[in-house]
Amino acid sequence: QEQPSFPLVLATGQEFVRSTLFSGIAPREALRRIREAVRLTAPAAPLLLDFLKELDVPLDEAHRRVTRAAVEETTSRLPNLPQEELRNLVRLTAPYLAMPALRSVPLAAMAHLTEGVPSGVLAAITQALTRKEGRKSVTIDELPDRVRRQAWEVTPILLLEQVLPPTASYAAEDHAAELGRVQASLCGGDAGWERGKLRRTSKALGQLVDTVGASTTLYESIMGMVRRAYAGVRVQNDTKPVLSAPAAEGALALTFWPALRTQLLMKLHETGRGATEGDRRKRLAWALDACVKVGTVGDRYIIELGEGLREALEPQKRKAPASAAPASKRARGGAGGPSGAGAGVPLASSAGTDDLPTVVDGAVRAASAAGSSSIERRLLAIADAGIVLADAPVAALLGRTLLGRVRECIEGDILPTKDASVRLLLLCLALSVSARKCAKEYAKVSITGELAKDAKAAFAFDEECLRDMLGLVGELEVEAMLRDEDDLTATAAAADATDVDVARLSDLVNRNRCARRIALLLLIERLRSKDGGGAAPLIRALEGSMAKPRNREEEGHVLAALASCIVARANAAAAAPPTDEDPAPIPALLDRRRALSGICSLTDADASRHTEVSSTIAEALRVHTSAAQRGLERATSMLHKAKARRKEAEDAAVPDEGEVVEEGEVSGEAEVQEAVEAEKDASARVDAWRTYCDSLVAR
Repeated sequence: QEQPSFPLVLATGQEFVRSTLFSGIAPREALRRIREAVRLTAPAAPLLLDFLKELDVPLDEAHRRVTRAAVEETTSRLPNLPQEELRNLVRLTAPYLAMPALRSVPLAAMAHLTEGVPSGVLAAITQALTRKEGRKSVTIDELPDRVRRQAWEVTPILLLEQVLPPTASYAAEDHAAELGRVQASLCGGDAGWERGKLRRTSKALGQLVDTVGASTTLYESIMGMVRRAYAGVRVQNDTKPVLSAPAAEGALALTFWPALRTQLLMKLHETGRGATEGDRRKRLAWALDACVKVGTVGDRYIIELGEGLREALEPQKRKAPASAAPASKRARGGAGGPSGAGAGVPLASSAGTDDLPTVVDGAVRAASAAGSSSIERRLLAIADAGIVLADAPVAALLGRTLLGRVRECIEGDILPTKDASVRLLLLCLALSVSARKCAKEYAKVSITGELAKDAKAAFAFDEECLRDMLGLVGELEVEAMLRDEDDLTATAAAADATDVDVARLSDLVNRNRCARRIALLLLIERLRSKDGGGAAPLIRALEGSMAKPRNREEEGHVLAALASCIVARANAAAAAPPTDEDPAPIPALLDRRRALSGICSLTDADASRHTEVSSTIAEALRVHTSAAQRGLERATSMLHKAKARRKEAEDAAVPDEGEVVEEGEVSGEAEVQEAVEAEKDASARVDAWRTYCDSLVAR
C-alpha cells in the first residue's frame, strides 16, 4: 500500500491528535477523523477486524499481530531489493526508529546498504544519539556496523564516548605492565621482548580495532585525539573533544599515548585492515617494533630506520616498493603471519651500510624541512613521527643503543660525531623528546592561528649543542675505561676532580631536552655498574635541571627507572657496610643523597616512588652510620689498649732502684718505641673513623 505523505507517529502523530481534538468540532467527529486517518486502508481490513472482534480478539492485539506480520514480510524482502529502493525505504522508515515495534525495519534496511545511509537520515540519527535530555530514539549499539562508523566519522563526541572505555582499560592494564618491563630493561633487565604477543592478547586494542574497521577517517580521528591528549594543552575556542585516560597519570600518562598510537597502528596492520594505508609513520613503526623484539638497533635495521624516518617526514608520500606492501607475505612474515626476529618489517631498502651517511643526511634534511616550509606543517610532521619514537620501549632502546655506539666509536678511535649511526640515533632521540612540545605548539597554532615565539625551537635537534654533548659523553666514557676496578666505589668528593667540564655539561642539559635524556640514561648506567666516580659529575650536572617540575614531568618514566636503580644500589650498599678496621670510601650514592632524591622527585602521582627512594637511601645511610659507629668503638678500644701497652713498656724500661744493668742487656727502649708507634696508629684510626662518622651524620 502507498505510504502516506507523513507517518502519524511520535511528535507528528501527537500534534495531529491534539489539533484535531481541539479544533472546535464535536468530539465524536474528531474521533472519527482520527480513526479514519490511522485506519488500515486495505478494503477487507474493516471486515476482518470486525470478525476478529467477534472471536474475542482485542483490537490492539489484532493491530500488534498485523504489525509483526508486516515487519516480518518487509524484512524478508530486503535482501532482494536494489540499493536505490533500499535507500528510499531507509528515508521513509527512519521516523520509526523511535518505535520499538517498527525499529527493526529501518535498521535491517540500513544493514543491507553497501554505501551507508543517506546524509539526511544520518544527521537525524546523530542528533538523536547526542540528545542530552529525554529518551533517545535509538542507541549506538543498535545500529549496523557501517552506520555506527558513519555516525562516529561525522560526530567526534560519539567517537570519543566509544574509545574512552578501551583506552582507560589499556592504560590501566596492558601499558602499565609493559612500562614496568621498560624500567626493568633500563636497570639491566632483558633488553628486548615481543610486543606482538601483547597486541594479540589485548582486549582493549581489539575493541579499538573493531571500532576503526577499515575506515581511514576513524583511524585519523583517533590518532588526532591521541596527539591532542599527548600534547596535554587546552586551547581557548577549541571545540574538539579531548581524549583522556583516568588511569594514565604521572609518569604513566606521557608514555601511554605514544604506546597506544604505535600499538594500534601495528594491530590494525596485522589484522589486514586498510585503515592505516595513508599513515606515513607505518614503515618507521614496523622497523622499531622489530628492533624492540631483538633488543637492539643492529645493522640489519639501521638503514630501514633511516628510510622510515625520512618517509615519515617528507612532504609527499613515497610509493613503497612492492616487496614492502602492507599486505605482502614478506612484510607479514609469510602466509602464516609474523615469524622470525624481523617479522612485520619490510626490509625493502636496497641500500647497504655504506650508503648509511646518505640515508642519514636525507633524514636530517627531511627533519629540518619536515614536509613543508610552513611551520604548522613542520610541527605536525615532527609531532607525529616523534610520538612513534617516544614510545617508552623504543625511546629506551634508542638511548641504550646510542650510548653503546658511542662506546664502540671510542674503542675504535672514531669520533662519535663522525659516525652515521650515531647521528641517526641522535636524530631519533631528539625527535622523541621533541614530540610533545611540537604537538603542543601545533595544537595552539591550528586553533588560534598565532605562532608562539619559541615554536621554531620546539624541535630539540641542535646539532652543535648535541655535538658538544657527545664530546662530553665521550670524555666520561674514556674516564670510565681508565678508572681502576678499585675506584668503582669512589666517593663523589673524589670524583669532583674529574677532567670533564661539569659546568658545560650542566649548561647543555639545561638547554636541550635531548642532552638531558642522554645524561639521565648515562647516569642510570653508571649507578647500575657501581661506578660512583662516573655518576658524580652527572648528578651534579642534572641537579639544577631536574629541579624544574616540567623537566621531571617530561622525563617521568626515565626517572622511574632511575629511582628503581637507586633503590637497588641503596639496598646493595646497605647489605655491604664497611667492616674493615679502616673506614671505606663513602659510596657516591650516599654522598649525593639529597641531589639524587631531588632528581627523582617525580610528579605528584609518583610521590610514593620518591618516598621509597629517599627512605631506602636513608636506610642505607643508617646502616653505614651504625657500622661506622661500631668501627669507631673498635678503634677507640684499640687506642685504649695501645696506651696501656705503651705505659707498661715505659714502666718496664725503667730499672728498679739499686738494679744494675749489665752491659749488653736490653733496656726496653725498643719495646717502648714500638708501643708508641702502635698508639699513634690507633689514634690516627680513631680520628679517621670519627671524621667518617661525622661525614655520614652530616649527610
